[in-house]
Amino acid sequence: MNEEKLISIIIPCYNFGRFLPETIANLKAQVYQNWEAILVDDGSTDNTRQVVDELTVEDKRFIYYPIKNTGNAGARNIGLSLAKGDYIQFLDADDLLSSRKLSLQATALATMPDNAISYTRNIYFEHGDPDREYPDFVKKGAKWMPEVNNGGLEVMRLLVEKNFAVISSPLFYRKFIEQREIRFPEFLDNKVDWYFWLDCVLKGATLHFLDHAEAYTKIRLHNKSITADNDTMRFGEIICRSKIPQLIKKAPIPLDAKSKLLSLNKYLRKERLKDIVYGVSLVDINLFNQLRKNLGIGTAIHWYCKNLNFLRKSFSKK
Repeated sequence: MNEEKLISIIIPCYNFGRFLPETIANLKAQVYQNWEAILVDDGSTDNTRQVVDELTVEDKRFIYYPIKNTGNAGARNIGLSLAKGDYIQFLDADDLLSSRKLSLQATALATMPDNAISYTRNIYFEHGDPDREYPDFVKKGAKWMPEVNNGGLEVMRLLVEKNFAVISSPLFYRKFIEQREIRFPEFLDNKVDWYFWLDCVLKGATLHFLDHAEAYTKIRLHNKSITADNDTMRFGEIICRSKIPQLIKKAPIPLDAKSKLLSLNKYLRKERLKDIVYGVSLVDINLFNQLRKNLGIGTAIHWYCKNLNFLRKSFSKK
Protein backbone atom coordinates (compact mmCIF):
# COMPACT_ATOMS: atom_id res chain seq x y z
CA MET A 1 0.00 0.00 0.00
CA ASN A 2 1.39 3.38 -1.05
CA GLU A 3 1.21 5.90 1.83
CA GLU A 4 3.34 8.68 0.39
CA LYS A 5 0.46 11.17 0.57
CA LEU A 6 -0.24 12.80 3.93
CA ILE A 7 -3.92 13.09 4.92
CA SER A 8 -4.97 15.96 7.18
CA ILE A 9 -7.99 14.97 9.29
CA ILE A 10 -9.71 18.09 10.62
CA ILE A 11 -11.84 17.56 13.73
CA PRO A 12 -13.74 20.47 15.30
CA CYS A 13 -14.49 19.72 18.97
CA TYR A 14 -17.02 21.42 21.21
CA ASN A 15 -17.90 19.68 24.48
CA PHE A 16 -17.68 16.22 22.94
CA GLY A 17 -15.01 14.90 25.28
CA ARG A 18 -17.14 11.85 26.06
CA PHE A 19 -16.98 10.73 22.43
CA LEU A 20 -13.29 11.43 21.79
CA PRO A 21 -11.85 8.16 23.21
CA GLU A 22 -13.76 6.20 20.56
CA THR A 23 -12.95 8.72 17.81
CA ILE A 24 -9.22 8.72 18.64
CA ALA A 25 -9.10 4.92 18.84
CA ASN A 26 -10.91 4.76 15.50
CA LEU A 27 -8.22 6.88 13.83
CA LYS A 28 -5.39 4.88 15.34
CA ALA A 29 -6.98 1.74 13.90
CA GLN A 30 -7.00 3.06 10.33
CA VAL A 31 -5.28 0.84 7.79
CA TYR A 32 -3.80 3.99 6.24
CA GLN A 33 -1.41 5.42 8.83
CA ASN A 34 0.15 8.47 7.14
CA TRP A 35 -2.14 11.12 8.56
CA GLU A 36 -2.28 14.04 10.95
CA ALA A 37 -5.36 14.70 13.08
CA ILE A 38 -5.97 18.37 13.87
CA LEU A 39 -8.34 18.65 16.82
CA VAL A 40 -9.61 22.23 16.93
CA ASP A 41 -11.12 22.72 20.40
CA ASP A 42 -13.79 25.35 19.81
CA GLY A 43 -13.96 26.70 23.37
CA SER A 44 -15.01 23.47 25.09
CA THR A 45 -15.87 23.65 28.79
CA ASP A 46 -15.88 19.89 29.40
CA ASN A 47 -12.94 17.45 29.64
CA THR A 48 -11.98 17.63 25.96
CA ARG A 49 -8.41 18.79 26.60
CA GLN A 50 -7.82 16.20 29.33
CA VAL A 51 -9.05 13.38 27.10
CA VAL A 52 -6.87 14.49 24.18
CA ASP A 53 -3.79 14.91 26.40
CA GLU A 54 -4.20 11.48 27.96
CA LEU A 55 -4.90 9.55 24.77
CA THR A 56 -2.53 11.20 22.30
CA VAL A 57 0.54 12.06 24.39
CA GLU A 58 2.70 9.43 22.66
CA ASP A 59 1.27 9.95 19.17
CA LYS A 60 2.62 13.10 17.52
CA ARG A 61 0.18 12.76 14.65
CA PHE A 62 -2.47 14.37 16.87
CA ILE A 63 -2.39 18.16 17.02
CA TYR A 64 -4.50 19.85 19.71
CA TYR A 65 -5.36 23.46 18.95
CA PRO A 66 -7.64 25.33 21.41
CA ILE A 67 -9.50 28.46 20.28
CA LYS A 68 -12.22 30.74 21.58
CA ASN A 69 -15.67 29.57 20.57
CA THR A 70 -16.16 30.59 16.95
CA GLY A 71 -18.58 27.98 15.61
CA ASN A 72 -18.20 24.92 13.44
CA ALA A 73 -17.35 26.80 10.24
CA GLY A 74 -14.67 28.89 11.93
CA ALA A 75 -13.12 25.85 13.62
CA ARG A 76 -12.90 23.99 10.31
CA ASN A 77 -11.33 27.01 8.63
CA ILE A 78 -8.67 27.17 11.33
CA GLY A 79 -8.06 23.46 10.82
CA LEU A 80 -7.58 24.10 7.10
CA SER A 81 -5.07 26.86 7.84
CA LEU A 82 -3.05 24.41 9.97
CA ALA A 83 -3.28 21.45 7.58
CA LYS A 84 -0.12 20.22 5.85
CA GLY A 85 -1.56 17.19 4.10
CA ASP A 86 -1.90 16.44 0.42
CA TYR A 87 -5.48 15.37 1.09
CA ILE A 88 -8.17 16.72 3.43
CA GLN A 89 -10.61 14.63 5.47
CA PHE A 90 -13.20 16.31 7.70
CA LEU A 91 -14.50 14.44 10.72
CA ASP A 92 -16.93 15.52 13.42
CA ALA A 93 -15.72 14.65 16.91
CA ASP A 94 -18.58 12.21 17.55
CA ASP A 95 -18.32 10.28 14.27
CA LEU A 96 -16.22 7.40 12.93
CA LEU A 97 -14.55 6.13 9.75
CA SER A 98 -14.41 2.58 8.47
CA SER A 99 -10.91 1.14 8.94
CA ARG A 100 -10.18 1.10 5.19
CA LYS A 101 -11.88 4.35 4.19
CA LEU A 102 -8.72 6.48 4.02
CA SER A 103 -6.73 3.73 2.32
CA LEU A 104 -9.31 3.04 -0.39
CA GLN A 105 -9.98 6.71 -1.09
CA ALA A 106 -6.31 7.66 -1.19
CA THR A 107 -5.76 4.90 -3.74
CA ALA A 108 -8.69 6.16 -5.82
CA LEU A 109 -7.60 9.81 -5.68
CA ALA A 110 -4.06 8.97 -6.74
CA THR A 111 -5.42 8.21 -10.23
CA MET A 112 -7.51 11.41 -10.49
CA PRO A 113 -6.73 15.09 -11.21
CA ASP A 114 -6.55 17.55 -8.33
CA ASN A 115 -10.10 18.84 -8.85
CA ALA A 116 -11.57 15.44 -7.90
CA ILE A 117 -13.58 14.86 -4.72
CA SER A 118 -13.89 11.21 -3.72
CA TYR A 119 -16.87 10.40 -1.52
CA THR A 120 -18.28 7.26 0.07
CA ARG A 121 -21.49 5.88 1.45
CA ASN A 122 -22.44 6.68 5.03
CA ILE A 123 -24.18 4.87 7.86
CA TYR A 124 -26.11 6.41 10.76
CA PHE A 125 -26.10 4.67 14.13
CA GLU A 126 -27.71 5.26 17.51
CA HIS A 127 -25.39 6.27 20.31
CA GLY A 128 -25.32 3.35 22.74
CA ASP A 129 -26.57 0.92 20.08
CA PRO A 130 -23.88 0.92 17.36
CA ASP A 131 -25.12 -2.30 15.73
CA ARG A 132 -28.43 -0.71 14.77
CA GLU A 133 -27.68 1.16 11.54
CA TYR A 134 -29.68 3.34 9.13
CA PRO A 135 -29.00 4.87 5.69
CA ASP A 136 -30.58 8.21 6.72
CA PHE A 137 -30.68 10.39 9.83
CA VAL A 138 -34.46 10.23 10.19
CA LYS A 139 -34.18 6.42 10.36
CA LYS A 140 -36.80 5.82 7.66
CA GLY A 141 -34.59 3.60 5.54
CA ALA A 142 -34.37 6.11 2.67
CA LYS A 143 -31.30 6.07 0.45
CA TRP A 144 -30.63 9.79 -0.07
CA MET A 145 -27.04 10.05 -1.33
CA PRO A 146 -26.61 10.42 -5.10
CA GLU A 147 -23.91 8.30 -6.74
CA VAL A 148 -22.28 10.38 -9.47
CA ASN A 149 -18.93 10.44 -11.24
CA ASN A 150 -18.65 13.71 -13.11
CA GLY A 151 -18.86 17.49 -12.89
CA GLY A 152 -20.37 20.30 -14.92
CA LEU A 153 -23.83 21.86 -14.94
CA GLU A 154 -25.75 18.72 -13.94
CA VAL A 155 -23.65 18.28 -10.82
CA MET A 156 -24.03 21.99 -10.08
CA ARG A 157 -27.78 21.57 -10.33
CA LEU A 158 -27.57 18.59 -8.01
CA LEU A 159 -25.70 20.64 -5.40
CA VAL A 160 -28.15 23.54 -5.70
CA GLU A 161 -31.00 21.09 -5.09
CA LYS A 162 -29.44 19.46 -2.03
CA ASN A 163 -26.21 18.41 -0.37
CA PHE A 164 -24.58 15.30 -1.79
CA ALA A 165 -22.84 13.78 1.25
CA VAL A 166 -22.20 14.11 4.97
CA ILE A 167 -19.13 16.13 5.94
CA SER A 168 -16.94 13.11 6.74
CA SER A 169 -17.63 11.28 3.48
CA PRO A 170 -15.37 13.18 1.02
CA LEU A 171 -11.60 13.07 0.65
CA PHE A 172 -10.04 15.67 -1.65
CA TYR A 173 -6.86 17.48 -2.62
CA ARG A 174 -5.91 20.37 -0.33
CA LYS A 175 -4.26 22.07 -3.32
CA PHE A 176 -7.63 22.48 -5.03
CA ILE A 177 -9.26 24.56 -2.29
CA GLU A 178 -6.08 26.52 -1.54
CA GLN A 179 -5.67 27.63 -5.14
CA ARG A 180 -9.34 28.68 -5.32
CA GLU A 181 -9.49 30.21 -1.83
CA ILE A 182 -12.43 28.09 -0.72
CA ARG A 183 -13.42 28.20 2.94
CA PHE A 184 -16.46 27.50 5.11
CA PRO A 185 -18.99 30.37 5.44
CA GLU A 186 -18.66 31.75 8.96
CA PHE A 187 -21.72 33.94 8.36
CA LEU A 188 -23.94 30.82 8.45
CA ASP A 189 -24.85 28.77 11.52
CA ASN A 190 -26.12 25.75 9.60
CA LYS A 191 -25.64 24.06 6.21
CA VAL A 192 -22.04 25.29 6.09
CA ASP A 193 -20.81 22.02 4.57
CA TRP A 194 -23.42 22.20 1.80
CA TYR A 195 -22.29 25.76 0.98
CA PHE A 196 -18.65 24.62 1.00
CA TRP A 197 -19.19 21.72 -1.42
CA LEU A 198 -21.31 23.88 -3.73
CA ASP A 199 -18.50 26.43 -3.81
CA CYS A 200 -16.10 23.63 -4.78
CA VAL A 201 -18.30 22.35 -7.61
CA LEU A 202 -19.00 25.84 -8.95
CA LYS A 203 -15.23 26.36 -9.14
CA GLY A 204 -14.60 23.20 -11.11
CA ALA A 205 -14.59 20.23 -8.70
CA THR A 206 -15.86 16.88 -9.91
CA LEU A 207 -17.58 14.29 -7.69
CA HIS A 208 -16.59 10.61 -7.68
CA PHE A 209 -18.57 8.08 -5.68
CA LEU A 210 -16.40 5.25 -4.38
CA ASP A 211 -18.68 2.23 -4.43
CA HIS A 212 -16.83 -0.07 -2.06
CA ALA A 213 -18.40 -2.00 0.82
CA GLU A 214 -15.44 -1.25 3.10
CA ALA A 215 -15.32 2.50 2.48
CA TYR A 216 -17.85 4.42 4.54
CA THR A 217 -18.31 6.87 7.39
CA LYS A 218 -20.45 6.33 10.50
CA ILE A 219 -22.60 9.19 11.83
CA ARG A 220 -23.61 9.03 15.47
CA LEU A 221 -27.19 10.00 16.35
CA HIS A 222 -27.65 11.49 19.82
CA ASN A 223 -29.51 14.32 21.49
CA LYS A 224 -26.76 16.85 20.77
CA SER A 225 -26.59 16.09 17.05
CA ILE A 226 -27.40 19.10 14.88
CA THR A 227 -29.55 16.73 12.81
CA ALA A 228 -31.79 16.37 15.89
CA ASP A 229 -32.67 20.07 15.86
CA ASN A 230 -35.54 20.27 13.37
CA ASP A 231 -35.99 24.06 13.60
CA THR A 232 -32.29 24.60 12.91
CA MET A 233 -32.44 22.22 9.97
CA ARG A 234 -35.51 23.69 8.28
CA PHE A 235 -34.61 27.34 8.66
CA GLY A 236 -30.95 26.59 7.98
CA GLU A 237 -31.71 25.60 4.39
CA ILE A 238 -33.73 28.75 3.73
CA ILE A 239 -31.08 31.03 5.22
CA CYS A 240 -28.37 29.24 3.25
CA ARG A 241 -30.38 29.61 0.05
CA SER A 242 -30.47 33.37 0.58
CA LYS A 243 -26.64 33.33 0.42
CA ILE A 244 -26.19 30.85 -2.43
CA PRO A 245 -26.82 33.46 -5.19
CA GLN A 246 -23.58 35.24 -4.30
CA LEU A 247 -21.69 31.99 -4.95
CA ILE A 248 -23.40 31.45 -8.28
CA LYS A 249 -22.88 35.02 -9.49
CA LYS A 250 -19.13 34.83 -8.76
CA ALA A 251 -18.67 31.37 -10.28
CA PRO A 252 -16.53 31.05 -13.45
CA ILE A 253 -19.37 29.50 -15.45
CA PRO A 254 -21.41 30.69 -18.47
CA LEU A 255 -24.16 33.28 -17.92
CA ASP A 256 -26.91 30.93 -19.08
CA ALA A 257 -25.79 28.34 -16.52
CA LYS A 258 -25.81 31.00 -13.80
CA SER A 259 -29.33 32.02 -14.79
CA LYS A 260 -30.61 28.44 -14.58
CA LEU A 261 -28.99 27.82 -11.19
CA LEU A 262 -30.25 31.12 -9.76
CA SER A 263 -33.79 30.36 -10.91
CA LEU A 264 -33.64 26.87 -9.43
CA ASN A 265 -32.38 28.14 -6.09
CA LYS A 266 -35.05 30.88 -5.97
CA TYR A 267 -37.78 28.37 -6.71
CA LEU A 268 -36.57 25.90 -4.08
CA ARG A 269 -36.26 28.60 -1.42
CA LYS A 270 -39.88 29.60 -2.04
CA GLU A 271 -41.01 25.96 -1.90
CA ARG A 272 -39.21 25.37 1.42
CA LEU A 273 -40.87 28.47 2.88
CA LYS A 274 -44.24 27.13 1.75
CA ASP A 275 -43.47 23.81 3.44
CA ILE A 276 -42.87 25.63 6.73
CA VAL A 277 -45.70 28.15 6.61
CA TYR A 278 -48.64 26.42 4.92
CA GLY A 279 -50.66 23.92 6.87
CA VAL A 280 -50.08 25.48 10.29
CA SER A 281 -52.54 27.36 12.43
CA LEU A 282 -52.95 31.02 11.62
CA VAL A 283 -52.63 31.81 15.32
CA ASP A 284 -49.32 29.95 15.62
CA ILE A 285 -47.42 32.90 17.04
CA ASN A 286 -44.43 30.63 17.62
CA LEU A 287 -44.06 30.12 13.87
CA PHE A 288 -44.32 33.87 13.28
CA ASN A 289 -41.61 34.49 15.87
CA GLN A 290 -39.39 31.84 14.27
CA LEU A 291 -39.83 33.48 10.87
CA ARG A 292 -39.05 36.89 12.33
CA LYS A 293 -35.99 35.63 14.21
CA ASN A 294 -34.53 33.65 11.31
CA LEU A 295 -35.63 35.61 8.25
CA GLY A 296 -36.49 39.12 9.43
CA ILE A 297 -39.71 40.99 10.19
CA GLY A 298 -40.47 41.80 6.53
CA THR A 299 -40.36 38.15 5.48
CA ALA A 300 -42.35 37.10 8.55
CA ILE A 301 -45.18 39.53 7.76
CA HIS A 302 -45.13 38.63 4.05
CA TRP A 303 -45.48 34.91 4.69
CA TYR A 304 -47.93 35.35 7.52
CA CYS A 305 -50.19 37.22 5.09
CA LYS A 306 -49.68 34.54 2.44
CA ASN A 307 -50.65 31.96 5.02
CA LEU A 308 -53.83 33.92 5.77
CA ASN A 309 -54.71 34.04 2.07
CA PHE A 310 -53.94 30.34 1.66
CA LEU A 311 -56.22 29.42 4.57
CA ARG A 312 -58.96 31.73 3.25
CA LYS A 313 -58.89 30.04 -0.16
CA SER A 314 -58.83 26.59 1.43
CA PHE A 315 -61.86 27.47 3.59
CA SER A 316 -63.83 28.87 0.62
CA LYS A 317 -63.45 25.58 -1.26
CA LYS A 318 -65.11 23.58 1.47
